Amino acid sequence: MSFVEILLIAISLAMDCFSVSIAAGVCDRNAKWYSVALMSLMFGLFQMAMPYAGYFVGFSFIDYIQRFDHWIAFGILSAIGLNMIFSKDEDGDEKKRDFFSLQSLLLLSVATSIDALATGVVFMSESRAKLHFAFVVIGIVASLFSTCGYFLGRYAGRKIPFRFEMLGGVVLILIGAKILVEHLLF
Repeated sequence: MSFVEILLIAISLAMDCFSVSIAAGVCDRNAKWYSVALMSLMFGLFQMAMPYAGYFVGFSFIDYIQRFDHWIAFGILSAIGLNMIFSKDEDGDEKKRDFFSLQSLLLLSVATSIDALATGVVFMSESRAKLHFAFVVIGIVASLFSTCGYFLGRYAGRKIPFRFEMLGGVVLILIGAKILVEHLLF
């Protein structure tokens, strides 16, 4: 597998991280730099670790996981999205979703990297060196896309005077629906 092919796989896997990071930037425009770095790091680590898991589990277990992985991603993203849409504080104002809590980051990292699990099977015929290189590239690209997505969302959120919490929830649900539809129809 060539570097270009690995890079294209990495970019396609990073798109969910990128979208979720945009939603995080739009909804929480004042996150600390270390929170953004932690989000990017976790997204990258999960994007790198899931193909390893898929590789080591092999073909037999991957077929079983692929039967329901899209439902897990859809459920997690929809639950977080619905929470963002319908959560209000005691005064009836929109409650801000904490994208950067450890619990949220773990759930989002799993949800956005579940499709990377099956990618490990693609590398079953590659050498160990190529395998490690590919998975590191996948993790780095996901981290970079996550960081860029956050800052793009933050910029858009500052330029457009709009309450984005509800929109962010809808975006997460749509990402979950996209994952679900891709797996059910293709």
